[in-house]
Amino acid sequence: MTTAAQPGGATPARKKLFANSHALHEEVAAAAASSASSPARESSPRVAASRRGAPPLHAAPFEASTEASASGTNAVSPETIQRAQEVLENLYSKVKAKWPGFIARDGQQTLMNEALLAFLNARSEDAETQGANLATIEAGTGTGKTVAYCLAAIAASRVTGKKVIISTATVALQEQLVERDLPRLSDVLGGIEFEILKGRNRYVCKSKLEGAVQNDTSSYLFDDDEGDARPENNDRFVVVAKDLSDKLDKGQWNGESDTLPIKLDGGEWRKIQAESATCTGSKCSNFRSCSFYTARAKAKGVPILVGNHALVLSNLARDASILAPADHLFVFDEAHHLPDIAADQFATNARLASTEKVLGRLRTTIQKASKDLSSEMQAQQSSNLSLLTGAAERIRSLAATLEGSGFLTSSEPMYRFKDGIVPVEISDLFLEASKELGAVYNACSAIQADMKATAEQLSPSERAARGKSEGEIAMAAQLVREAAKVCNLMSRHEGVPLVKWIELVPAGHGFDFRVNASPLTPAAGLHARLWSKVSAALCTSATMTACGSFDYYDRLTGLSRMPERRSAVVESPFDYQSQGLLRVAPMVSNPKAAGFSAELETLLPSLLEGQVGGQLVLFTSKRQMNACYEALPPGLKSSVLVQGQRARGEMLKEHASRVQAGKPSVLFGLQSLGEGIDLPGNLCTQVIIDKLPFVPPTTPADAALSEWLEAQGRDAFSEIAVPKASMKLAQWVGRGIRTVTDKAIITVCDTRLATTGYGRSIIAGLPAFPLEVMKPAGHTASAPQRPAAPPAGRHFKRRAST
Repeated sequence: MTTAAQPGGATPARKKLFANSHALHEEVAAAAASSASSPARESSPRVAASRRGAPPLHAAPFEASTEASASGTNAVSPETIQRAQEVLENLYSKVKAKWPGFIARDGQQTLMNEALLAFLNARSEDAETQGANLATIEAGTGTGKTVAYCLAAIAASRVTGKKVIISTATVALQEQLVERDLPRLSDVLGGIEFEILKGRNRYVCKSKLEGAVQNDTSSYLFDDDEGDARPENNDRFVVVAKDLSDKLDKGQWNGESDTLPIKLDGGEWRKIQAESATCTGSKCSNFRSCSFYTARAKAKGVPILVGNHALVLSNLARDASILAPADHLFVFDEAHHLPDIAADQFATNARLASTEKVLGRLRTTIQKASKDLSSEMQAQQSSNLSLLTGAAERIRSLAATLEGSGFLTSSEPMYRFKDGIVPVEISDLFLEASKELGAVYNACSAIQADMKATAEQLSPSERAARGKSEGEIAMAAQLVREAAKVCNLMSRHEGVPLVKWIELVPAGHGFDFRVNASPLTPAAGLHARLWSKVSAALCTSATMTACGSFDYYDRLTGLSRMPERRSAVVESPFDYQSQGLLRVAPMVSNPKAAGFSAELETLLPSLLEGQVGGQLVLFTSKRQMNACYEALPPGLKSSVLVQGQRARGEMLKEHASRVQAGKPSVLFGLQSLGEGIDLPGNLCTQVIIDKLPFVPPTTPADAALSEWLEAQGRDAFSEIAVPKASMKLAQWVGRGIRTVTDKAIITVCDTRLATTGYGRSIIAGLPAFPLEVMKPAGHTASAPQRPAAPPAGRHFKRRAST
């Protein structure tokens, strides 16, 4: 549990965190003095006290185990800590001396030290962990967290001998690290080796590409488009494939989707992309020239690899050697995205009509491969073909039952099974389908093994032909396996239910049933596949707390099951008290009132007019954005750039050009403009937000989780909706102040921020701007105020008084 500050000393959790670290004693003493003089406040003006073991509000369904207080002494020897600290200080001194325009910040030093201590607690491969090797650190905008975590990881790597994995939320952020941040750091430090790591499906499969050149559609029979070649486009695709093949052979293309010299749509790329299900590895005739394996060979042995969350999670699930968790220190940047990405990774689905087609094609492929099988396997062909027939009939029966159930219509194409309970007659069909599909998968595995057993005796051309057949069987078998898995999950009923739903999706000239299953939250999966496996890990982002607390993030990610985990809030160096203002617009109606939209349309021009520099208006819905735009007076409308009317990059470039020319410019945007864009200086002097970004539980997973919580007598709104809105609002508000010289007003047109208890909790999670509650005409204005101090026992950021 979080512990109160002790008179005359640091909190027990902080004392343990920095035990035996001589270089940090001065900071600990300063924190202790601050705590003693003001027990109700956090320990430092810039840093919230680090804590271990803050318990979740509720154990389930966030998969938290029994919490335990951290106790005992740090397992890392004083000599190791001192040596690592000396390495880190040496690296940091080089950065301070050689990085052009570099400004050292207290928060950056703190982030480095806390990350270093987590890395030094790296566990051995078979050791159990309670989380001393894990750190969750919210680092405010402007902290310089990229430099901080890179230096900490490099220092720990040099002391422990472990390599480093830096994982980002997107490929774009990966490329920013590889193309800008790490090269600059390498120049300063005198050379560091690093390499980007991308997923297999971002590379071309040379064998598929050769098949496309020869107009052989069998190489992509099983893609998402069902392998239905479009005659009018096929001739063009053959020409394009030949051009790509020539460029690949001549070294003019590296085989990555990100560097395609010719534009392909998603369906075309899927026909030639590499996939684990179809890859035969070293058995493939194109193995030595494979773009994917060439990139992997280049990355092998490199001390710093830069990946993304989806790639890391999928590779850890498959125990890929290149990301051996016991051999690496992991950094998850933009870690607030990790739960959503993990949820996608842990979900599974299958399409019934597609599965039936796969079974039919598999029958044809196996029959053709019969001549390549041993006499023993040929004797089993009749049995194997019967398995295929039975499985296909079961899938047809299941689809017919779903079609006649009345669950789905053209106007309601999605149906979620309440509490994860599938009716018995349908559940039984799913169970039988899972058994029969599992038997088909096992038969395919046996056939593949048989084909490989005699492959060495063949000529190179014969091995290539057999490899192609093996690939087709392997791909089909993987799809059959996924379908078996989904069917099995649909037939299971457990205490904490799975989310189960079916959808009608277009397929050719008709429709197909997509069957889906996923956990309520990714907590259990992350705990089992990530936190329990990694040597050590740092999760960091500018927005990880919700309403000022890590509770929500810890429960959602399963970190709450790690009682010795570290967590800290490193405040931004920005002086929000002087650099900006948070104000609640003078609205009479709140978003739940019928007159809110009309009032917002009337008020918005007055908020925009007279403001110097660029402005950003963020909306929670496209309908609201378009209505407000259409309601603007003509003179103001001409200065507005609306998301969706042009490409995002082009829109931002035009906005910058207008502002630099001294012209007014306003960006109207949705969620994607609220995160990941940088508008420093005059590019954004005001951020206007139409309302608190609550997202109704419209997705099956969100609706199921809310339903389950309510059934347990818990409040889904306060446990899920409010924390999610808090994290999103913090991101949106963060667009306003990007440098120490920026000035910005943040205007929220939602009175609930000031009039409700949850609104005041949300404010507690925002930067410490002065708060002004504006009053409509005719009302008496009240003095600006921020919420009272948060209750004891919760982990909140320190706030300057107002």
